[in-house]
Amino acid sequence: MKKLTAIFLLTVLILTLCACGKGEGNVSDQSIPQSSTQNTASENDEIVSTDTVTSDTETTENGDTQSTESADSSTLPSETVSSSKTEVSSKEQTSSKTDTSSKNQISSKNEITSRPEVSNQVHIALKESEYYQYSNMTADQKKVYLRLKTAAVSYQNSVDVSDLDFTVNEAVALIRCFAADHPQYFWISNHVSATYNPATNKATACVMLYSDGTVTDDVKTGKKADRTKINSRKTEVEAKVKEIVSRIGTDWSDYDKEKYIHDYLVDTIKYNQKVAENPITNGNVHQALDAYGALIGKSAVCEGYAKAFQYLCYTVGINANQVHGPGHEWNVVKLDGEWYQIDVTWDDPIVSGGGDMKTYDFFNLTTKQMLAKDHSIDPNSPLTVPSCTATKNKYKK
Repeated sequence: MKKLTAIFLLTVLILTLCACGKGEGNVSDQSIPQSSTQNTASENDEIVSTDTVTSDTETTENGDTQSTESADSSTLPSETVSSSKTEVSSKEQTSSKTDTSSKNQISSKNEITSRPEVSNQVHIALKESEYYQYSNMTADQKKVYLRLKTAAVSYQNSVDVSDLDFTVNEAVALIRCFAADHPQYFWISNHVSATYNPATNKATACVMLYSDGTVTDDVKTGKKADRTKINSRKTEVEAKVKEIVSRIGTDWSDYDKEKYIHDYLVDTIKYNQKVAENPITNGNVHQALDAYGALIGKSAVCEGYAKAFQYLCYTVGINANQVHGPGHEWNVVKLDGEWYQIDVTWDDPIVSGGGDMKTYDFFNLTTKQMLAKDHSIDPNSPLTVPSCTATKNKYKK
């Protein structure tokens, strides 16, 4: 009997454009949920491709807007058909208060022991086994996560998961959680997918596409991003990160380290409104959505701010992760054993006339305080978000 294999592609493009819509958000401490959306393959494994980009505008008060596991490096089956669905939510807002415009983001076989790829002899980087999404996973989820890591560092697109019992939606959710834990792997495109057996809906492989800033892998045509260029960009970012953290004292408190990182990003990055309105060019997602664009290009939207903040925090030993909202992305950060919410993008409003300013309105808030500031957590996001209730490390004037 002929084996049926299909491919499911979910493109995750959570952009920053200004503020999230008002409303209550949900904070989940549960394991990765199954997505509610899935493409269905026909008997001939054919999936219709749908590409949509949506944009909406609103006015609000605040402006933004090494494991022994091995990965299977086999290519996708030739009979698979790629399906793409892109959803981008863009929002603009103007602040009446500041006259701003839009801005708006184990010592065992199964333990990860590597650090962010920065040669740093001063600070002790956060252990990868402490990354937040990984630390909340089941044993089988961690197996997939470790295989994804092996694939990401060697630029392999396909990761075999046929020996594990995951639906295609769960497999895609795992890729998203892995990517959220690794802002340093900025070459991972927001296009993620999984192949599966349509008869059982069991995932057979996870698929990640990589970008060199100009070209993104295309498994259908065989086109590949330039791996040499990715390596060169990786070296640039590592050097920049090393330069930035060399200015941070090892005797500083975690609060002072975090504040320096926050201030550095606000002072050096220019919010890219043009990219916020049109993040995709010729099928490629703009680098303003990743750490390279934020740190090297000094131009970003919320995703870029959030990923750069997370990467720099990792490098000085501070745990941080991402929070995805409808059309926006920001961070949570762990200080003195307690979690706080922080939105670097919204602390860097664009002033009318082209000026710049720095605020601390979104610096180390509780979850309740952040949600009250026109933020909402995407209930469909697979990311686990810690509950933030501490106030000890709120902004100190």
